Amino acid sequence: MKKIFLILSVLLGQDCFSNQLKTRFESIIKSHRLKESQIGIYVLDKDSQSELLNIHGLQKRKAASLSKLVTTMSFLKKYPPEAKVMTQLFAAGKVTDGALDGSLYLKGGGDPAFVSESMWNLVNNFSRSEIKKIKGDIYIDDKLFDDTPFDESRQSKRVDRAYDAPVSAMSFNWNSVNIYVRPGTKGSPAKIFMDPENEYTEISGKVNTVDGSSQNIQVSKRVLDNKEVFSFSGSIGVNAAEAVIYKNINRPYLWVGYQLKSFLAQRGIGFIGKISRAKTPDSANLIAEVSSKSPAAMLIDMNKFSNNFVAEMLAKLIATQDGKVGTIAGSMKIMNQYLQDLDPSHKEFQFINPSGLTHDNELSPRLVVKIISELTSTNEYSPEFLSSLPIAGIDGTLKKRMKNSEVKGAVRAKTGLLNGVVGLAGVAKPDHGHEKIFAFIANTDQDEAMVRQCFDEFAQALVTLNE
Repeated sequence: MKKIFLILSVLLGQDCFSNQLKTRFESIIKSHRLKESQIGIYVLDKDSQSELLNIHGLQKRKAASLSKLVTTMSFLKKYPPEAKVMTQLFAAGKVTDGALDGSLYLKGGGDPAFVSESMWNLVNNFSRSEIKKIKGDIYIDDKLFDDTPFDESRQSKRVDRAYDAPVSAMSFNWNSVNIYVRPGTKGSPAKIFMDPENEYTEISGKVNTVDGSSQNIQVSKRVLDNKEVFSFSGSIGVNAAEAVIYKNINRPYLWVGYQLKSFLAQRGIGFIGKISRAKTPDSANLIAEVSSKSPAAMLIDMNKFSNNFVAEMLAKLIATQDGKVGTIAGSMKIMNQYLQDLDPSHKEFQFINPSGLTHDNELSPRLVVKIISELTSTNEYSPEFLSSLPIAGIDGTLKKRMKNSEVKGAVRAKTGLLNGVVGLAGVAKPDHGHEKIFAFIANTDQDEAMVRQCFDEFAQALVTLNE
């Protein structure tokens, strides 16, 4: 009898809290003059797995980067915490007196975070082979993935921004280049730096240094036979801070090949041949290799700053687990099966792209909450998943949001943003009370900044309302 009374007390308490929560959320929506019909909300009590709030929560909506939660779930199911992928250098030919009478093969393992430090370590390992000259060519082996750098599931319009970078099994620095512009003296050209410098990327034009602290810099790109040229114009104030510009590159194999040539030269290793693409011959000898980050660190790279490039790289890695070439289509079969396991009716999702850089992905708030609930229900996934999410007021895409002391650090959530789409989904842990799992998705024609503020206030309510 005592146990029944306790259960009833808990249920009545939750019902009271649910009513309080609904009243608070409706008040927030009204205060921002938003259309409730354009917003989907679902909140779950993590401990009891009971529904606390459902406002249009079963209707699927355009999900934007909340799609990366599906990719996160799928990747964690395929790659255990200790998994690594390798990037390798092979030599095909004889080595005589420090000269390789043959070609060098750089074989990509699909590492989404193969960056300058990785290349330095790889070349440093290679230098211990005491090969000082390569007489043949450098070949980039990117055959682990398909030949589709921009999958058709992405939005169709291409831009040269880093968020729309091409995907390749052998990638470098997220297939994007960092460009820094610093003012010179008044009336002189600004100083422009490419990082890292190499033969494949070139700077043309100039930026004038003018009075003040404003920045008005334009950059366009031309893709030529063996290089990409970034043309500059505009102005920067003499008192302006350094401008940082991120641009993607179009041909990953040439980008990484010329980077390899540059890093080899820094170690005194000569090469005068061509750079091309080819599969590594079975007869080639492994000379050096470096491993990737852990799966947990890869997910941090993807989720903290909502990196589309990393999302598609991880998706193609998921597809290779079945011994096939990595494709987005292959990963979609796997991800859609996971979604169908959570939603057998198939009414709460439509999923075609792992990053969410499309208006065609649709998820219901309830299904998003189910994904988060599954990922936080066991130690098998929970530590890696939670550590990958932005923390309110502290880091990632939430660094500048919810900075007030009541919410800062108490909410971990994935953000979503696309034209007409705003999303926020994750966990809220009050100092006193149960942890909440939530998903808010708006497909709206209203001001997106106002919707984000509304969602932040929703999250604050989950942290501060008394249960």
